[in-house]
Amino acid sequence: MKRAFALLLCTALAFACRSSEGTRRSVDVARVDVRGEIVESAPTLQVQGVPIRYAVHEIELDARQPVRVSLTSDSEEFDPILECRPADGRPDETLRGNDSQALGNGAQLDLLPLRSGPWIVYVGDAHGRPGPYRLQIERIAERTVFTASAEVAPALTGTEPPVSLFTQVFAGRRYRVEVVPTGFPAHLALAAPCVEALQSNALALEFEARRTGQVVMQVSSLSLANGPFTLRVTELW
Repeated sequence: MKRAFALLLCTALAFACRSSEGTRRSVDVARVDVRGEIVESAPTLQVQGVPIRYAVHEIELDARQPVRVSLTSDSEEFDPILECRPADGRPDETLRGNDSQALGNGAQLDLLPLRSGPWIVYVGDAHGRPGPYRLQIERIAERTVFTASAEVAPALTGTEPPVSLFTQVFAGRRYRVEVVPTGFPAHLALAAPCVEALQSNALALEFEARRTGQVVMQVSSLSLANGPFTLRVTELW
């Protein structure tokens, strides 16, 4: 059956499949470690006149059981890109991935399915080239959704403003906020949608967002010492 799909390139150019049909392989998500190859004769789609080859995999996912989909290649000439969507999903449920900082030359997506059923995974090269690839899927319990580094001022008068950072959170999901200071005692505070203001000297806070919105995270020094810090927000699944 023909399915329209898009792959996200480095330029954020999305494109749709018009009349291509790939070989679909159903796999058990509990043990996915598949090696394949995009060959010269693979189905293609046209992107500004350039043929983009692709392969298709089908996986069965359970509702509220998150997984991480990773695509890599042994070839330095192959630039992995992937797209994941529910087999019966709407275009707004589609997730696309190209470069992954964690993988280097690879692509990675975290999926949190809202309902059980088959998902379609499209794999290819950002430039349409043939080449080998490795598709891996594993269950996960959390994922990092935000990281930032900054530096705080020393507490000279006690009125110095904290460093404020912001990120979006979603209703019904749990989060952990952690700060790692370098060379000074840090204080962490945050305010999230419909959540009472939280403060901690333990450098880590967890909360559940009661509605979708923005969380404000503030880091300050508890002494005359100051320095850089790293803050990380993890979504707990």
